[in-house]
Amino acid sequence: MIRPSLPPVPQEQDRNRSTRPTSTDWELIATAELLLKSLGYAVAQPDGVMDVATRAAVMKFQLDRRVPADGEVSGELLVTLAIEVLRRVPH
Repeated sequence: MIRPSLPPVPQEQDRNRSTRPTSTDWELIATAELLLKSLGYAVAQPDGVMDVATRAAVMKFQLDRRVPADGEVSGELLVTLAIEVLRRVPH
């Protein structure tokens, strides 16, 4: 009887590499997209994917806030976005 061969077991160093965003990355990006969209920045549906539109919206927000525009989503960016959203909520 011939058994199908299994894929090789990943080495320790390979297990630590990820070609896909982690769930945390996905959540950060999706949250940023949702907040950017609520502020009127051009992003597609919040899907957690760092595409061209998301990066451009992040950079536009950063430029509007006069901070270095790297187009990256970070915890600091999310806090800044959330504060801006809260500022615009009618009291």
